[in-house]
Amino acid sequence: MLDDTFLPFHSLVAAVARDAPATVAVSTAGGPVTYAELDAGSNRIARLLLARGLRPGERVVVGLPRGAALVTCALGIWKAGGVYVPVDVDDASRRTVDIVTECGAALVLWSSDTTPPPSTVGRRLVVDPDDAAAHPADDPGLIVSAEDAAYVIHTSGSSGRPKGVVVGHAGLANLAHAQREVLDIGAGDRVLQFAAVTFDASIAEFTLALAHGASLCVYPREELTPGEPLAGVLRESITHAIVVPSVLAVLTPERFPRLRLLGVAGEDCPAELVHAWAGRHRLTNLYGVTECAVWSTYAPARVEEGRVPIGRPVAGTAVRVVDPDLRPVPPGAPGELLLGGVGVAQGYLDRPELTAERFVGPLGGADGVGRWYRTGDLVRELSDGSLLHLGRLDDQVQIRGQRVEPGEVEAALTALPGIRQAIVVAHAARGEDRRLVAYVVPEPGHSPVERDTRRALSERLPTHLVPSIVVTVDAVPLTAHGKADRAALAARVPPPRPAAAADDRSDHRCDDGVAPDGVSERAAIVAALMAEVLHLPAIGIHDNFFDQGGHSLSAADLLSHVHRRFGVHVGLGAFFIDPTADGLAEHLDGFASHSVEGRRPA
Repeated sequence: MLDDTFLPFHSLVAAVARDAPATVAVSTAGGPVTYAELDAGSNRIARLLLARGLRPGERVVVGLPRGAALVTCALGIWKAGGVYVPVDVDDASRRTVDIVTECGAALVLWSSDTTPPPSTVGRRLVVDPDDAAAHPADDPGLIVSAEDAAYVIHTSGSSGRPKGVVVGHAGLANLAHAQREVLDIGAGDRVLQFAAVTFDASIAEFTLALAHGASLCVYPREELTPGEPLAGVLRESITHAIVVPSVLAVLTPERFPRLRLLGVAGEDCPAELVHAWAGRHRLTNLYGVTECAVWSTYAPARVEEGRVPIGRPVAGTAVRVVDPDLRPVPPGAPGELLLGGVGVAQGYLDRPELTAERFVGPLGGADGVGRWYRTGDLVRELSDGSLLHLGRLDDQVQIRGQRVEPGEVEAALTALPGIRQAIVVAHAARGEDRRLVAYVVPEPGHSPVERDTRRALSERLPTHLVPSIVVTVDAVPLTAHGKADRAALAARVPPPRPAAAADDRSDHRCDDGVAPDGVSERAAIVAALMAEVLHLPAIGIHDNFFDQGGHSLSAADLLSHVHRRFGVHVGLGAFFIDPTADGLAEHLDGFASHSVEGRRPA
């Protein structure tokens, strides 16, 4: 827990740089970056931002890929007294543009290698991090307090707008402190940087490595594809890795030589994963929400009543289980989980009503907690004091560790021409694999085309919010109270796309990559790769990948195969538009092959 000797996270990193300057801080395919180099580089970024007029508490959008430059910029922003706001440099959707505009950023740090979002009027300037080289490498010496804002992470919003969660330096520093207590981290360790930059788990990876003198290991994205590529990385020299359970489910259980801590977070961990992995590694279940500085409870993974407990609170965190009136429930009774302590966020950016609704208190009691966050998670306390997660109290779902508010997707759908109503649910396609399915009611005289609908959504939403399947229905089923019956829709088996005629289907079904008449060789090869990934004997070039049992993890695996075969990177967003062998082959035709970077982090 924080005390009067509070040091912000960036000061903890600077202390490591003073004590062990030659230690590798960030390991990338481009070579190692030492703590001394990271400290000097972040000081230069801070000086650059201050020279461009950044004032304390102002927000800085960062559009950089995973790597040393991203970490350097985040630390530099904090040293300059600014607030770090990451966006996905590869996400060209309208949502990214909206985030840049609505967060009120004073500056935008964006690499000259990519095109930044359109700048707007005012003081917003697009700054290339390379411009920092001309600035001094000494720390500007600005002081930040525990109450100052540190970063803003945007999560899915039920109203159709993403929510910017503002987290303070107290929560960020407490996260680093709690990690030392729980995750057995120290000098010489190597932490895998796995999470997407817009996911708060990426910040937890920063603190896990850099506050404790360890190395943050950044690999090319294709080497982190769940399955054999990721297993190859874990076999090398990684000591600490945290992944979502659905990623772990794709790996074949084995003993990785140096891996001391394997954490699962972001969604409920199935009991079968614990049975498969706990005997091979120290498996830890981590629970948390963006609104409380990434994670709040932990437990050595075990199975109780067929579920995996989320455990007890970490240092600096308080928990309470309450009824709908926010009164404590009897021990063992189910209730909503409230989180309190230094990690509780300041609130939602420019959303005072929503902040007042979700952040409450004080509620009285001996714990002395002033503010609580209402998680919306249903839990109950076990006899040993640990918590068991039972589900959600609202419609929010988790898709492979990414928080999804169906309302945001539904709002984007109904904004499209010809769609009168939309309901989005998470469907369990196979075991623990979940995918988003949209049921849409068209306006009279309109017949939405699934491919066109997904393409339009991909221009408005990031990939993880684009439904795998869009189903047109005449009407949405209702409950007895007249509300949309989401449970009934989630229980449905989504219908497959209309099949081609039998003779046409046989002409376009590809075995072993051999192209039948009328099918390009590239489409035949892609179809064979799809069949391999889905463990099917064959697949037609017009068959929907997701209808055949695919999901975003297997899609990432497929695109990794495509990259190795054709030397072309295809993003998940592009594949979601037309997830067929024919569509993917057509997309490949628009690119020239290029060499594949295969170097590993030093």
